[in-house]
Amino acid sequence: MIVAALLSFVLVLRFAVRGVLPAWAVAILAPCTLLAAAWLFVRGKPRQDLWVLALGTSTALPMLGAFSLIDPWETHYGEVAREMIERRDFVSPWWAQDGWFMTKPVLIFWLEALAMVVFGVRTGADGILAGGANPEWALRMPAFALALAGVYILYDGVARTCGRRAGFLGALVLWTMPGFALLTHQATTDMPLIGGVAASLGLLLRALHTPESAQASGRPLAVWVALLTVPQLAIVALAPRLVAGSPHACTLPGQRACAEVALAHPGFSPWLQVALFLPLLVWLLVRIATETRLAHLLALGAWTAAAFAAMAKGPAGLAFPAAGVVLVLVSRRTHRLPETLRLLEIPTGLLLSVMMIGPWYLAIWARHGRGFLDELVMTHMIGRTLTHLHDVNEAEDVGLIYFVRQLGYATFPWSGLLAAAALSFPRRDDGSHRTGARTLLFGSALFTFTLVSAMRTKFHHYVLPAVPPLAMLVGIWLDERLSEAEKPGRRRLLASAVLAFGAACVLALVTRDLGASPSHLMKLFTYRYQRDWPSAQAFAPALVIFGVLTTVASLALAIRPWRRHAVLALGALAVGCTLLLLDGYLVRCAPNGGQRHVMDAYYRARSDTTTPLVAYELNWKGENFYTGNHLAIFLSGGSPMRTWLDAKQRAGEHTFFFVTERSRIRGLRAELGPTRAFEELTDASASAEFALVRAEL
Repeated sequence: MIVAALLSFVLVLRFAVRGVLPAWAVAILAPCTLLAAAWLFVRGKPRQDLWVLALGTSTALPMLGAFSLIDPWETHYGEVAREMIERRDFVSPWWAQDGWFMTKPVLIFWLEALAMVVFGVRTGADGILAGGANPEWALRMPAFALALAGVYILYDGVARTCGRRAGFLGALVLWTMPGFALLTHQATTDMPLIGGVAASLGLLLRALHTPESAQASGRPLAVWVALLTVPQLAIVALAPRLVAGSPHACTLPGQRACAEVALAHPGFSPWLQVALFLPLLVWLLVRIATETRLAHLLALGAWTAAAFAAMAKGPAGLAFPAAGVVLVLVSRRTHRLPETLRLLEIPTGLLLSVMMIGPWYLAIWARHGRGFLDELVMTHMIGRTLTHLHDVNEAEDVGLIYFVRQLGYATFPWSGLLAAAALSFPRRDDGSHRTGARTLLFGSALFTFTLVSAMRTKFHHYVLPAVPPLAMLVGIWLDERLSEAEKPGRRRLLASAVLAFGAACVLALVTRDLGASPSHLMKLFTYRYQRDWPSAQAFAPALVIFGVLTTVASLALAIRPWRRHAVLALGALAVGCTLLLLDGYLVRCAPNGGQRHVMDAYYRARSDTTTPLVAYELNWKGENFYTGNHLAIFLSGGSPMRTWLDAKQRAGEHTFFFVTERSRIRGLRAELGPTRAFEELTDASASAEFALVRAEL
């Protein structure tokens, strides 16, 4: 039955991708079919399990693919994944006219390429939008799926250590924090990192609080490890010869020529690489399959999830959960340390991480040599910590307040309660599961915040991996306030009242900022913070209303008889605000910084399929993805473009379409000189950033 439900879900998404179903039908059918699968999956488990999955599905799924990919990050990764399919090379990432893509590890490209294949995206030249297709559903599905899995596993860990109510409240808070909810709708590397870290923390919570005597079979975990590693080895073993260039774009202006590239280490063949890892894989699978101690299996599961996160964005995936464990070890009594260290399975976990992460890195070294890895690791992983790279924080305070402010926006409307939950962190280990859980979550969040604050390169989204553990701390804090209401104690009630008042003050400040500039939420996950998001301003009144009402509900927490009603009101307001953000705010704002509507206009207007679209002084990659990289590229004007246009005119072609940034239209017109016609086909309502122009020469 569960397989049938999942197949129905896949079928609905294939229809959505091909443009067969309208957006409203997908918004109903996709959640319904997935909820059916979720109900079958958790049947017989506590009812909160289904609530958590239902909450995530009903809020995050309905409009997931109903709006444009946002340049540059979603289109960057989408274009690399599309090229992998077209080039039949899943080892070496290619990036249209820019050559090899050396800034991120490979996992996001594999996930997005797999989703495009499963959901039927046409990835060839001019195929992406053919027939009114909606490839955004496929591109964003991995982010949503990993968010759903990460939240459920983290909820389960908190529920088993702090109680089902605390776990559910934490999941509710997490699903309704903009820094997490908006990221479920972004086809970027961040959700694979955050989802993997969240799952790792959830499994660690269970492992650290499971009795050593508890038994379970290790075979299910061995199957998961095999599913995550065997395909990698197959990809490496079957890697084709190394060829540069897009298959159908080699002769277009501005595109790289297609040519075979010599391997850096030809003697280190793909099959030899696989042979090096195969014995380690066999040993690991046998070791895991024969392990029967539940706590140790959960720890190995946490290693697996953390390694998965590291495959997405580098060593931070391992470091963020590890930091929480370190704080737990520091807080524990000395006589418990050896037992805890044995439980964590550190040697086996490290080998497991090498097995999951290593094959692709070794294959890249064998194909491209040290230069590729130097660019990836030294420049884009380590280098961002030590130097300013792609910094866009013009005239902005990048001190400690930088990420404090972003956390305030990312956790709205829970910002005030987050401050209260952090201030009430326990100062000593009383030996309870709840204290250990809070220590692990607090340690992970604190390390994340400290690391990103110390980095020289700063983007708003760098702090978002701290959101899941912080959300769970808020859930635990709310659960404790409800318990106080049931069993009052004068000193605790007074402290809670003071914290509730402080929380209301913090939230009022965040509400003021968002009311003045609602675009702060878009800037949590986008590039170039000076970019204008004009559609965001229309949502300022609604955000202020939600902020004011939530402030009042936060104040109500100070009054013991009102607490249960206050928590219900907070949850309802947060869900309502999230639905507004995902189904209104994001849908309206995305076209401001995306090219989907511009490209739709191009395909409606053109009659000649032989002359490609011209990208004029444009390099955001939406133009590459949405056309299947079927376009002529002129990163700068001048004689190359003039020469190409003259040759086309001599061949009898006089109508040309140009995509460019709106601010460059005047320069394009001057460069073309006298024209028979020069018409801008899209206005700012289609995209505030990009424009489509038709010129008759």
